[in-house]
Amino acid sequence: MQPTRRLGCANSPRHWRSASPRASARRHAQISQEQLAGRLHKHQPFVSEVENGERLLDLLEYLRWATEIDADPMELLKDLVAEVEARGRLRKRTQLKVDQ
Repeated sequence: MQPTRRLGCANSPRHWRSASPRASARRHAQISQEQLAGRLHKHQPFVSEVENGERLLDLLEYLRWATEIDADPMELLKDLVAEVEARGRLRKRTQLKVDQ
C-alpha cells in the first residue's frame, strides 16, 4: 500500500512564495508579528509560519488577516497572483477577474 500523498502541502514550492505578499503588507502597515497575532487571537509563531509558507490560511483566515492589517483583500490577492505568474507557477492566460 502506497502512502497517501498530501495535496496542497504548505511545504510545496507553490505555497512557499505565497507568503511574501502577506508579510510585505503587514510590514507596510507597521504591525509586528506579535501585534497581528494578538488581533487574530493566535500566537506569534502562527503569523511567522504563515509568512514563511509553513502554514496555509483558509479563505476566512485570509480575509481576517487582511482586515486586521487594514489591507484590501483583493489587492493582496492580485499581488499574490502577479507574483505566482512572475515565477512561472501559473499560466499567464489565467486572469483574476473581480467585479466589485
